[in-house]
Amino acid sequence: MIRLLQKSSVTVRVLISVAAVLFLAFIIATVSIRGYVKNKMTSSYLEAVTNLFGAFEEGVKGSLERGQMKNFQTLLQQQKNIEGVVAASLYNRHGDLDMSSNGDAARPKKLPAELFQRLDSRLERVVEVQDNQINIYAPQAISKDCVRCHRDWQVGGQGGILYFAYDIMPLTATLSQLQVVLLVGSLLLLVTTMALIHFIMHRQISKPVSQIIDGLTNSCTEVSAGSGRTADSSRNLADHAAQQAASLEEVSSTIEELSAMTSQNADNAKQANNLMEETVTVLQQANEVMTRLTGAMAEISEANKATGKIINTIDAIAFQTNLLALNAAVEAARAGEAGAGFAVVADEVRNLAMRSAEAARGTTALLEGAGSKIDNGVSLVASTDETFQNSIAKARETRDLIEEITSASAEQSSGIHQMTQTIHDLDDLTQKNALAADQSSQVVAGLEAQVTILHNDIEALEYLVQGERSRPRPAGDNPRLPQPGK
Repeated sequence: MIRLLQKSSVTVRVLISVAAVLFLAFIIATVSIRGYVKNKMTSSYLEAVTNLFGAFEEGVKGSLERGQMKNFQTLLQQQKNIEGVVAASLYNRHGDLDMSSNGDAARPKKLPAELFQRLDSRLERVVEVQDNQINIYAPQAISKDCVRCHRDWQVGGQGGILYFAYDIMPLTATLSQLQVVLLVGSLLLLVTTMALIHFIMHRQISKPVSQIIDGLTNSCTEVSAGSGRTADSSRNLADHAAQQAASLEEVSSTIEELSAMTSQNADNAKQANNLMEETVTVLQQANEVMTRLTGAMAEISEANKATGKIINTIDAIAFQTNLLALNAAVEAARAGEAGAGFAVVADEVRNLAMRSAEAARGTTALLEGAGSKIDNGVSLVASTDETFQNSIAKARETRDLIEEITSASAEQSSGIHQMTQTIHDLDDLTQKNALAADQSSQVVAGLEAQVTILHNDIEALEYLVQGERSRPRPAGDNPRLPQPGK
């Protein structure tokens, strides 16, 4: 039965559940109504039977008190003619049957001991309501008239017990018919209610839910396909981002090395610029020294020329002196012995003049050699000065070029530094993109799993609504959905 319910649709399950509840409710209502009607009708019957017994008791009381037992027997027999009266009997004061409208067929012959003790001790009427009849037991108190015949009795004691039984089978039959009518009406109401519930559930629940399930299934399939494509794109993006990150790391490392080399070149160019500044300064100082040296060489050349003039003058004087000495010697020779001493002096003077002339000629030769050398030196100093001027110009051009190289190296180093920072930022962004792509791939994988679970839930809901016509497939066996990781 449970398996049959599990294979049924939710409508059938609801109908069966509602039918069970309604059936139980109708049964309880039927039993309750029957019990209520039975109590009410039993109360009415009991009141009527009690009134009937009261009339009977009042009618036979006088006969019992006066001992008119034949008259009492007649009254008992008359009770049988009343519809519904089963028996009217009299039990003596010991609980034994004395008279009955049924004669010898009357039952019971003797009252039960417990009932008799209760009646004898309390002298109160006892009413028993059974399924088929109502029994009334009424103890009769001993009056003064009874004591006249029964000397051993005492007034107020128990002198006998009237028994009256009334048939309530018609009431039971009526209640049974009522119960049948209630059951049939309940079944008809149950069938009508179930048909109405089935119609409403099919129109208002099952059909719309089936349409929703179809829409969810189509959407789930589309979402699954889209998530599969997104997962492939995310994985490709993650792979490309990882490759790009590796390439950027290599480029970043190369640029860092290039930046270090550029920085070193900039430092070297700066140092070379400083050295060139010092070189230009030294060359300028050397140029100034060479300028002073050129001036000094010119002054030496002028002094050498002046000295040559002086030597020429000395040479001319020596020549004149030699001529004078020669003339003096001639005159001394003419004078003879008187001019012998003067001839010696003249000869010495001529010797001194000759020696002076030779010295002047030697000095002139030396001065001419020195002048030639001084002229060569002046020419060399001029060439050197011109070379220094050219060197200074080239050094200044070199310094300007080195300054431009230093400035360009500094700008290049700054640009490379900015490029390095940009590549670092791009590398960080690429790493983040790779991480985001990997996380997106994981999220899509989780989404695929959730889509699979959702599709299985939809099939379970479809199975719940439509029953065995749509059996859910286990997770992972759905051919319409891509599996995670595929």
